[in-house]
Amino acid sequence: MTIVIKKYIKYNVKWFRFYEGLEVNINLLCYATLADKCPENADKFPISQDSKVEDVLNQIGIDTDDVKIIFINGISSGLDSVLSDGDRLGIFPAVGGG
Repeated sequence: MTIVIKKYIKYNVKWFRFYEGLEVNINLLCYATLADKCPENADKFPISQDSKVEDVLNQIGIDTDDVKIIFINGISSGLDSVLSDGDRLGIFPAVGGG
């Protein structure tokens, strides 16, 4: 019994380490004054598994204070929201007018 358990644990640890390093792709949309910071590969932007919105902003060089509205798949979200493969992330700055 002990041998079977050790093999099972060893197999699952290897699988977990493989899975942990996977990259996923999101569709990144930067609006208004943030549009110039949107990368060329924004339609299939690679991120690490379980990245948060804040991680993506840091990755592309956008200060979190410059972002006012965040949408993930059309739903209002926050900086601590976790992204999944295929998500559509829209970020908007504060917009003024008069």
